[in-house]
Amino acid sequence: MLSQPDLNSESLRYNINRLPVGEKSVVCDYLDRGVALFEWMEPSIDLLEARFEIPAGRGMKTDGRFYWRA
Repeated sequence: MLSQPDLNSESLRYNINRLPVGEKSVVCDYLDRGVALFEWMEPSIDLLEARFEIPAGRGMKTDGRFYWRA
């Protein structure tokens, strides 16, 4: 069973690298398998410090129950 992260955390930065090592590949595989709901092209801003843009598209994925930014 996967760990239960604190979903009410005040800061995204606080949770960086807190996922147990053995779970990282499981979570990455799960997120990668999501089905695209929609996608669009525009630069994405660095979410942690807004210091740079990422020249790529954005989108949303789902597993049929949850959805996340991709």
